[in-house]
Amino acid sequence: MGLFERFLTVWVGLGMPAGVGLGLAMPTTFQAIAGLEIAHVNLVVAVFIWVMIFPTMIQIDWTSVNDLVMVVAFAPIAAFLLGVTDIHVPSAGSARGC
Repeated sequence: MGLFERFLTVWVGLGMPAGVGLGLAMPTTFQAIAGLEIAHVNLVVAVFIWVMIFPTMIQIDWTSVNDLVMVVAFAPIAAFLLGVTDIHVPSAGSARGC
């Protein structure tokens, strides 16, 4: 069992007061979000339920997703920290020294 699954109760327990706190700190933002609905269905809730259900429906291999997320999330951060401002992908000829 991974870290997220092991401490799921803790994450939920922290998320609830965080949500209440954010709602108290920014009431107009959360009222606007609550107003996003069609046919009395909140669109934000509908999207998040779909995000939870869809991967199960298509049987995603989570180890592959985890690897991709790590690359997509940390490559721009690493480039920023290393000061990379212009990235060039070499052509096939220049990669072989031609």
